[in-house]
Amino acid sequence: MKSGMISITGGIELLLDEVSPLFKANTLVNAGVTLMEDGRFDKAVTCLDEALGYTADIWYFKGTSLYEMKKYKGALKCYGTALELNPKHSGSKMGKGVTLHYLGKYKQAIAIYNAIIAEGGKVAVAWFNKACTFCMMGKDEETFESLRKSNELDPTNTSIHLETDESFDGIRSTPKFKKLVEELRGHAECRMPGKQNLNYIG
Repeated sequence: MKSGMISITGGIELLLDEVSPLFKANTLVNAGVTLMEDGRFDKAVTCLDEALGYTADIWYFKGTSLYEMKKYKGALKCYGTALELNPKHSGSKMGKGVTLHYLGKYKQAIAIYNAIIAEGGKVAVAWFNKACTFCMMGKDEETFESLRKSNELDPTNTSIHLETDESFDGIRSTPKFKKLVEELRGHAECRMPGKQNLNYIG
């Protein structure tokens, strides 16, 4: 490696001579995010590894890259570290909940979503994700109630994700679910379009 250079897998090289550690970290994080946006998640992890230890954001971005590669145990560890550094890091809280869902730790995931709702964070997303997790647990009534709560807060995004989320595949053909979809779709059509939110399951 050339002196004064930090080499990042994928051909990105950053001149980082005689700059502060925090500046290096921020530069590496930005490069890692760019790699994530390009879908180069393995290279993003390599990049972010060089910046670890500075902020919760770094651990969050690394966790998200691992999550996208379906490396859920590694992602969970990263989100946990981010929350140790910053217990109020909302993205890591939601990421931890979603990751627990995919690891089949449904009760723990529900506990995370309940905490987010109680704190007033991404409440609509938390209600929707609760619905996904309840559905995987076979709790249909709790699923429908959570979807209604999500829909009250963000009908557009609830409707969008409801149509595609694989968590509901097991009940998608049932009359009760079809009826609920029509009910929620009608509500969404009466509201202005919303902006896509992050951290929805699926």
